[in-house]
Amino acid sequence: MKKIVSIMLVLCMVFSITTAFAANTEIIINGEKATIAEGMGSIVEKDNRTFVPVRFLMEYFGFEVTWENETQSVLGRHENGESFCMQVGNTRLFYFDANGNKKDLKPMDTTPFLNYSEGRTYVPLRFLAEAIGYTVGWDGETETVTLTLAK
Repeated sequence: MKKIVSIMLVLCMVFSITTAFAANTEIIINGEKATIAEGMGSIVEKDNRTFVPVRFLMEYFGFEVTWENETQSVLGRHENGESFCMQVGNTRLFYFDANGNKKDLKPMDTTPFLNYSEGRTYVPLRFLAEAIGYTVGWDGETETVTLTLAK
């Protein structure tokens, strides 16, 4: 019986590790390496997508980020008036330009998720970066994501 329980525990651990694992991916934003500060989360591969902590990315872009626990939503506001809202488990990202005009975005093909052990909300990097005007590139050989502000 102990062997069966041990095997089941090992299998549970293996499957939980493979659903979301830290990647060796590097992120370059406008030519500079962007590093996620210790304690702010990590880069995660999930649903065949690269996810990053939303606070890391949006603060890097100059947004003030707040968390609404009741609705499990992330809100961001830039000093230029741009703002966004996304909710854990929801494919919709609501984004407003500096004039308050809502940008109609296609739904994401995956959803932001909450990593409970870290207390961090993760967002698909490409989707959010493109929504706010960045061009996203990927070099599979070096596992490097590049973000460049579109002109």
